[in-house]
Amino acid sequence: MLMPLGVILPVISKRCRAYSIFIATLIGINLIIEISQYYSGYGSLDIDDVMMNSSGGILVYLIMQALLSNLKKNSSNYS
Repeated sequence: MLMPLGVILPVISKRCRAYSIFIATLIGINLIIEISQYYSGYGSLDIDDVMMNSSGGILVYLIMQALLSNLKKNSSNYS
């Protein structure tokens, strides 16, 4: 569910490009969603959801960082 945030957060906020800030923001957003589901009665507060959604966002973040560093490395070879 939060996989798009692995791409969107670093693009919209320079602070979220740092790994620790990104993880804290992602988990914070995830907890807000889960807690609001619990209090609204539209879902339950499951730690499994928090872990799986956060790991998906982190995975996409790591893939994007690897692709961007590879792209920068390859573009510098042509300069």
